[in-house]
Amino acid sequence: MKEVYFTTHVRKRLNERHVTPKEIITVLKKSKWTLVKENRMRAQFTFPFSDFYKSRFFRWKKIRVIFIEEKARIVIVTVYTFFYNQEAL
Repeated sequence: MKEVYFTTHVRKRLNERHVTPKEIITVLKKSKWTLVKENRMRAQFTFPFSDFYKSRFFRWKKIRVIFIEEKARIVIVTVYTFFYNQEAL
């Protein structure tokens, strides 16, 4: 896998969005990549969570990564998290 570069925007929001760099790399390795706009790609993966987020209990955490694949590296542009209690979402 290419080097993964986290933009300043992403690094500032990792804690806020309850995501780790390791989880982002797992998303890139385990999911299908989809072209979403021009040169931007999307990858997403759902992790078992079974914990509290903002005072509510959730069983699943979906992480969606938006990135640009360059020749030498993958640039993470932004990351979204979604918390669920049903596996199929």
